[in-house]
Amino acid sequence: MIWLYTNEPKYYQNHDEAITYIKKLHPTININQIINHPTIKDIQDASKQINTALLSPLLPSNFNYPDRGYFNVIELPNYNNSFLTSEQQELEISQDLIIKEELGLEVITTNLKEEDFAGALELKQEISKLINMQKIGEKITGILLVGPPGTGKTFSAEYLSVRLNRILIDFNIAKLMSSQNRFYMLEKIQNYFKKINQKAILWIDELEKAKGQDEQFFGRLLTFLNELNTNSDFDVIILATANNIEKLIGNPEKNIDGNPELIRDGRFMLKIYKGFPSPENAEIVMKLYQNKWKKSLENYNFPTILSTYLNNNNLLPITPQDEIYNYVKTLIPKMQKHKNLNLKQLISKLQFDISYCSARDAFIEDYYFNYNIKTFIFTASNHYSSTKDNSKFIYVEAELKELNNKLHREYSYRKKTNQSISEEDIFKTVLEASIPLKKSLGKQIQTIEAQKEMFVQC
Repeated sequence: MIWLYTNEPKYYQNHDEAITYIKKLHPTININQIINHPTIKDIQDASKQINTALLSPLLPSNFNYPDRGYFNVIELPNYNNSFLTSEQQELEISQDLIIKEELGLEVITTNLKEEDFAGALELKQEISKLINMQKIGEKITGILLVGPPGTGKTFSAEYLSVRLNRILIDFNIAKLMSSQNRFYMLEKIQNYFKKINQKAILWIDELEKAKGQDEQFFGRLLTFLNELNTNSDFDVIILATANNIEKLIGNPEKNIDGNPELIRDGRFMLKIYKGFPSPENAEIVMKLYQNKWKKSLENYNFPTILSTYLNNNNLLPITPQDEIYNYVKTLIPKMQKHKNLNLKQLISKLQFDISYCSARDAFIEDYYFNYNIKTFIFTASNHYSSTKDNSKFIYVEAELKELNNKLHREYSYRKKTNQSISEEDIFKTVLEASIPLKKSLGKQIQTIEAQKEMFVQC
């Protein structure tokens, strides 16, 4: 029995379109009648008829029919062979949205610039090699990033897409694994990459999650990845990340089954271990975050905030949770005497250009902690002196941003409450409240770190 599968409305409205397509694709198949949206009774009746096809947006596996293997399933393409149906095109629905809903693929947009990617000098060198390969037309067959959580694997994926000028597509393994039609979805994903004809990076985060759940599907997934790597029809770079490679390649000593072939050179030409930063790289990253904090304070626009206040019935366009809220409130009393003046007159009256500069400087002084980063790195390393590897910093890159934020907040709080604002006191308070991942996860981190010998270390 012929089962026609499609979401394209035109086939439901005009059966001749469907019959014409089937004759081109399968000349030996003759169809005289098509039943839209079949019920179980329709399926039973059609099984007794010749040259009758069933047309549905659902696959036979969605029906409680005893012999679902009886169907010859043919997928009908969307109008003009587009990824979107004619209805979706008319409604101007975003293709990225449909890709996410139907395939579990999400196009990641980023405003990341090269200067935002601080430290990781070794990784940058490896990416420079990939850029040269792309320039001369050499195919990049796959990249595997392994390392503990928070070491910048996600950030590295975004950076790679920027440097190689490729769209970054997030392949949601969890969504695919939970689908009843995952084999069919994988086929649709493969067809999607044939259609887009665009340079892309397919990012598979936490690849190890797919291992051990459905070995047959995992094998099919690897076949799909191999085809992306070797088929010239696809201009797609596979970027897989994993927190724990043991789940993929196994560990006989721990009775963990795996397949070492998974990370062979033919599948991943570049295997990178993204570990804890060196003290030098940690310093570069924290300097970036320290500068961003100051810049965010400098970008507060006092004139705009105050003019909005004047024109909106004394309502501030910021909330009490915003750190600038209380500070702006101290400027408001100066304005109360001049409510009848327009903004230009008010600025002139208050000599606002002078008061604004002084207000901004005072605000920055209250909220910006110009701490010595080298001293902080040294203090943090000594604070957790139990670590054996002094060539690596105790905190991962994701923790460095939060550490910087905590240092500024602690400084601001102490200044407002007239407490000591010495670096030593602030460093001690923040470090005691910030247990590093390397210490809290202990043995788990040691297990992951033991795998780094198999990779280029960055």
